[in-house]
Amino acid sequence: MSFFSVQFGGRGSRQSGSLQSENTTEQIVYTPASIFARMRKNLESMGLVRKLVDQQNLHEIRPGGFVEFEAALRRSPVIELLSVFQQFVPLMGLLDGNANEARAQSRNCPKNRGNQRANNNGPSNQQLSSLLSAMNAGNSEDLVAQVGDINVVLTTEKESFVDPTMNDVIDGTFRIFGKVTRVIPSDSDAKISLLRKSVLGKFGDASMLQDNLNEIDGLNFNGSLENEIRGPAMQVIPIAIYS
Repeated sequence: MSFFSVQFGGRGSRQSGSLQSENTTEQIVYTPASIFARMRKNLESMGLVRKLVDQQNLHEIRPGGFVEFEAALRRSPVIELLSVFQQFVPLMGLLDGNANEARAQSRNCPKNRGNQRANNNGPSNQQLSSLLSAMNAGNSEDLVAQVGDINVVLTTEKESFVDPTMNDVIDGTFRIFGKVTRVIPSDSDAKISLLRKSVLGKFGDASMLQDNLNEIDGLNFNGSLENEIRGPAMQVIPIAIYS
């Protein structure tokens, strides 16, 4: 944990046969938690923090303001889908209907079977890794939460977490305090794109990502991607995530 310190110095003197001086130094140590608590208390006392409960008070929240709410956190659906596929691909050979025949061949030529599996799974893994790298451009990642009927997109920095994989907050319920960057009411056609920070987001939709998934050998993906968050929604930069 990081600490911040402030030092105060003072000097006094007294006459006792000869001139002597005394130095006194005091040090106050602050933790990030104590600094946040002071900031939050001051903002609340000035009436600058809005509590998000449900859609009824969404109209009170404006971009640039501070908001606080409680919700369960999950990864961006796009990142979650690609990660699941990447973990599943190595198991595809074991789930193949011709697994028994492959085992029989391996008894005679295990080296060839290993090469065959590498050829079958290698390109798929490589394609999925490339797609994940394109989605994770930079050091930020979206987390998604829901407060009542309101969808919330949190733009987080991985280096701000104790565990950069963020596994310790996924599927957990936390209190979030942050700064609002965008508000989308229920009657708006605007959306928050989960591809906006990636290279694929430059194309304006998920068609390229969808096509890439459809073309990966053995994946047989025919579903639709949840790549946009519709209103009522809010985009937030979290200042603190705590329980």
